[in-house]
This record gives sequence, C-alpha cells and structure tokens, in this order.
Amino acid sequence: MATAAWQMAHEERVPYWEAWADVVRGWAMTATGDVDQGLATLRDGLAAYARTGARQMLPYGQTLLAD
Repeated sequence: MATAAWQMAHEERVPYWEAWADVVRGWAMTATGDVDQGLATLRDGLAAYARTGARQMLPYGQTLLAD
C-alpha cells in the first residue's frame, strides 16, 4: 500500500505525501527483513519530508526510524 501511495503522490507531484510514503515504505521494509534498504528509504523519506517545510509528523517518523 505504501508503494501505491508513493506512486500516486509522485505522479501527482505532491512532495509531502511522496516523502511520507517513503517513510512508511522504509519502515515496512525493515519490518519484513530488508533492513539496510528499508533504513535508507526511511531516512531518504525523512529528509524529503523535512525539505517540504513540514514538521508535524517528524517526531513520529523519527520514532519509526528508532523502531
């Protein structure tokens, strides 16, 4: 589902949701065993999220990274 959300956000050019989908997708990847790629995706998503200027969900994203 996170991949589908990312694709839609990417096609519609919505950077906020594209970044957040990467955060969730990265977390899901780590939870299913693809730890290295998942962490990279999650970190990239958090960096992209921060570039949007949004801050509200940043602590939650950092919690997913710590998980």
